[in-house]
Parts: sequence; structure tokens; C-alpha cells
Amino acid sequence: MADLFLVVRPARSEDAPALEAIAAEAGLSFQAARDLDRPFVSVLVASAADEVVGFLSIQHTALEAEILDLGVLAAYRRRGVGKRLLDRALALAQEHAARELFLEVRRGNAAAVALYGASGLSQVGERKRYYRDGEDALLFRILLGSTA
Repeated sequence: MADLFLVVRPARSEDAPALEAIAAEAGLSFQAARDLDRPFVSVLVASAADEVVGFLSIQHTALEAEILDLGVLAAYRRRGVGKRLLDRALALAQEHAARELFLEVRRGNAAAVALYGASGLSQVGERKRYYRDGEDALLFRILLGSTA
């Protein structure tokens, strides 16, 4: 497959239908009407040729950040979209003075587990039967450099 020219930018209200479609395809709980306007939450989109192909939502609180959702259209998976979104989220967390970033991921999501590990996050725990279907969640964390 050819390399993608990706643009990562803040989500806009007109992105809502694409975000909802990606979330539904990925089985995520993201709801554009709720999540685009949440205080302390940033939503990033990745677009290729003006098509939204992925998104990430991140919550900023005090000295930490948490990735809430990361979804990529199936046709664009394993092409660097998730990595670009994650890299931008890590930078955004540092811009908000976060000292650490957390996320949960399904134990069975091998591609995401590999992405997080390759990006410097470490598994620091697990949450038994965390998801509605009873699957466990793995808890990942990365310490971020000081911005002060």
C-alpha cells in the first residue's frame, strides 16, 4: 500500500458523523454530541485526502492525562494512523503539563497492545472483567517529561 499523507488536527463539529461511524466500527463508546463538548477533553482526527480515517479522545486532569478512545477505520489500520494520533496525544498531554498518561485496552487487542508498547507505554495493571462483555482491560501508563 502507498504511504498515507495524514493530517492530524483538532476535531470540528462537522466531523461528528465520521467520528460516530469510526466509533461504531471499532466498538467504542464515543458519542460526538457528548464528547466533542466535554470540558478537559480534546478530540483529534487523522484525515487522508480530506477523509477522516481515525480519531483519538484524551482527557486532561491536574497532572495526568487519559486516552479515552482511539479508533481507526478498518481500511486504514496498520498504516500508521494510530501511531500518529498517539504521538500527537502524548505531545498534547505534555502541553497540558501532564506528568503521566494512562489508558485501558482490551486484553485481546493485540495490535493496540503492540502499538502502546512500541510507543513507550508500559503495562502497569489489569482490570478484570472491565468491559461489558466480560473481557479484561490492561492498564498502560507512560511518564512524561516535565514541561516546566
